[in-house]
Amino acid sequence: MSSAAPYPPGERYGYPLYIHCGMDQLYEVNGHTWRRFDDGPEVDTGAGEGGSDDWPIAQQAIFGFVTLVEDDLIKYSIAGGEVIATYVPTNAEPEVCM
Repeated sequence: MSSAAPYPPGERYGYPLYIHCGMDQLYEVNGHTWRRFDDGPEVDTGAGEGGSDDWPIAQQAIFGFVTLVEDDLIKYSIAGGEVIATYVPTNAEPEVCM
């Protein structure tokens, strides 16, 4: 979802969420970095924390979907529609993870 055309609100798009260092941010969705603001489950494969058995995790990514609910709110869901994280845009520099 980098510099492609912006995604309109209400539509769901496949988006692999790389979770080596956790689920705290999404990169380059509609030109923004997004920061998680809910207190839902956390997964960090670099620390050995796995997700729920029903989450579509392969290697170091969750293969789910982003839905731009409003210009300032993204919901991240898995195939069955369960929302597992919510995000808001941020002006902060993206965190670098090694």
